[in-house]
Amino acid sequence: MPENIQQSDQLNISKRKKRIAWNKGKKGEWKISKEHLQAIINANKGRSPANKGKHPTEETIRKLCESHKGKIPWNKGKTISEETKKKIGESVKKKLADKEVKEKMIHARKGRTPNKGKHHTEETKRVMSNNCPWKGQHISEQHRLNMCHPKKNSRKWRQKQPTKPEQKIINVILNYNLPFMFTGIKCPTKELKCKPDFMSIERKLIIEVFGNFFHKNSVYFPNIEQSDEKRLSYLRRKGWKNLVLWEEEINSSSDEQLYLKILRFINEN
Repeated sequence: MPENIQQSDQLNISKRKKRIAWNKGKKGEWKISKEHLQAIINANKGRSPANKGKHPTEETIRKLCESHKGKIPWNKGKTISEETKKKIGESVKKKLADKEVKEKMIHARKGRTPNKGKHHTEETKRVMSNNCPWKGQHISEQHRLNMCHPKKNSRKWRQKQPTKPEQKIINVILNYNLPFMFTGIKCPTKELKCKPDFMSIERKLIIEVFGNFFHKNSVYFPNIEQSDEKRLSYLRRKGWKNLVLWEEEINSSSDEQLYLKILRFINEN
């Protein structure tokens, strides 16, 4: 390359380095108008990205890796302040409050199933298994519960949260001071292998709250055999008396009607 051309190139590079960016110091002042933004969108419609369908070669990937080696990320050690977090939260809430933005988000997500019909290869499964951080370690029952509810691992969440029909029965028990307790996630007695919904251990009485769908209510599923009959017969063999309350019955009954039914069940046994 001739020396004069090389010198001119170096001069252009030095000029470029000294040039000040047009938007430097204009933080938050410069905004694109809606018309200008729409014109940009219309101009780019139908254009395919320059790198669509192209994949970097192994040599390019190697060069990129080498060029980034030793470089410290700009955000390493930096944390977002509470004020910034608050600002981000407020801006997101403001955007989501706009119905037009919500509709755009819903429309953009429609039909997106990136993993549909795809399966991990045996090699990928092996790598995932080897990289598992708790491989070979014993996971306690409480840790499993915390994994299921990572944001709700305090003491008040260590029991199963009642369903709406169960909550209604709990309210009846508390309001009328009935001798039953909600068992939650674990049976309070080791005598039984299963976990009933409500128990009176001293009287050996049980109240089961059955959902219409999961327990196959005969009103909605007339041709399906009741799957809970074995469970109820097992409890009877162990000497426990059962009262089954269906979801439909609980929803259609008042608190007083449910109280009278439970009271009758207590007096009969």
